[in-house]
Amino acid sequence: HDEELTEWCCAFFKMLEQQADMSRENHLDVSIEAMDGEVRLFFDYSGTIKDAEAITTWLEEHRSARSIHLEHASIHNDEMTVLINIHI
Repeated sequence: HDEELTEWCCAFFKMLEQQADMSRENHLDVSIEAMDGEVRLFFDYSGTIKDAEAITTWLEEHRSARSIHLEHASIHNDEMTVLINIHI
């Protein structure tokens, strides 16, 4: 699962960097919760997002992989929360 997660996160961070307004202060917190049979990653972003629809579209296109599944996404112009599950 490591390679798949690394590829997904790298692509997600690259896309997020493209949509972040670099003239403002931006913060991204990543939390990890390990449970029986799965690991959940929470991405909490605060800052200015240039195009929330582009992020939504990217997440829909990358919603499900072999072991990674998008569980929740809430995206606004100044904050975002994304939750993915990794089935072990």
